[in-house]
Amino acid sequence: MLDRRSLVLSLMFVLLLGWNVGVKAADVVFKVVMVEDENEDPAAAGKAAAKALQKAMGNTAIKAVVMSECFEDREYKEKLLKGVCQVLPKDKVVGAATYGSFTQAGCTDFDAVCLLGIGGKDVKVSAQIVENMGTSKLTFEKDQDLIRERLHAAGEKLVGEHDRQDDDQLLILLADAHSPKVQYLVEGVQKGVGKDFPITGGCANKNAGQTFVYFNGQMVDDAAVALMLSGKFHVALSGRMANEEQAVIQTAAEGAEEVLKKAKGDPAVVLSFNCAGRRSKLKEYEDELAAMQGVLGNEMALFGCYCAGEIGPVDEPDAPRDVLSGGSGWHVMFTAIVLADSDKGVSEQVDGVITLNGAPLADAVITLFASADHPIARATTNEAGKYRLATLTGDNSIPAGKYSVAISKKASGPQGGQGEELLQKRYTSPATSGLWVEVMGEMTNRFDFEVTP
Repeated sequence: MLDRRSLVLSLMFVLLLGWNVGVKAADVVFKVVMVEDENEDPAAAGKAAAKALQKAMGNTAIKAVVMSECFEDREYKEKLLKGVCQVLPKDKVVGAATYGSFTQAGCTDFDAVCLLGIGGKDVKVSAQIVENMGTSKLTFEKDQDLIRERLHAAGEKLVGEHDRQDDDQLLILLADAHSPKVQYLVEGVQKGVGKDFPITGGCANKNAGQTFVYFNGQMVDDAAVALMLSGKFHVALSGRMANEEQAVIQTAAEGAEEVLKKAKGDPAVVLSFNCAGRRSKLKEYEDELAAMQGVLGNEMALFGCYCAGEIGPVDEPDAPRDVLSGGSGWHVMFTAIVLADSDKGVSEQVDGVITLNGAPLADAVITLFASADHPIARATTNEAGKYRLATLTGDNSIPAGKYSVAISKKASGPQGGQGEELLQKRYTSPATSGLWVEVMGEMTNRFDFEVTP
């Protein structure tokens, strides 16, 4: 890990290059700062981090702050939170106790705080909390069914509190639900947002019961916080699993490389929620970070933390890569946020015809994807094979840009349900279909597709 003097110098480097390390656009801003407590004064460290974030954000109003902190004992955590909230509005601060953080400045563990600032006129933020989930004293071995029931309910309630927007893009979930409990919280959340909606996040650490999440200036356990981000950007997700030193390093690079490929643009920030168990396999913490930096570079904004359970897409032999998981351990999750080009506009009509061996294909579902995990528009063909796309909220205005395409046609099943897939499997995934479109703004777009069974 960094020694104290090196970390201070690294923080100075971050602040001096703040307008490069965190990409600033006219519409959406993400900034990252990290401070280690040099004087055993958590309140002062909290103030210093908050002031550093204010400086990095410049004149941009802060919409939300995500905090990762690693102080021991409740007393010190309270002092840290108080210091942060003396500078920043407490209703903007959410976060969790973690095993440490990592940014472009390096890695920290004890007595350190990392802040991610989010702002700009083209990003909207909704923060909610669900308390008293009723699972903190339960064990997965003895109480699995009760944990499932309570966390499903907590996840649904958490999402139900949000005022959903047409341009919701990402849910950041921070929870007191140590892996593997968190898988049930994720399932509950997905009942509200759908299985295709991008979710990332992690669990508070479990040292001596210090599983606190932070909301409105308060420390809360047995709770979960959700931050919904909406606006003119899209996200890409990737995940990897490993529990041996060289594999941890290699998978960090592979996950970073995959998320950049999916992003289809230069990310404004990359979020990484990492299993603390992976770090325990390293002789030097910085080796995994260096592997990430070898792919991401040294100037892209990076907000990372070590958690007791991660949330994101898994990469396991028996699981599709883009399936969201509660994190069964040993995972590193990456989320790239790419700003949209607001000058491209929208198309009020995107339509076309789908044919099968030259004949119109009725009741086929066509879906546009901004990334493999982020569908943005969908339509079902009529008897003539014609479709007209609408966003998932029913709006016919499709943002201009390049999109991958998936097409599916199901046979009729028993009692009006759906049966087996009638098209080649490759068509049903944007990663394998080989189909894509470029929607042009301020005009009608038509895209015809010919598929085979």
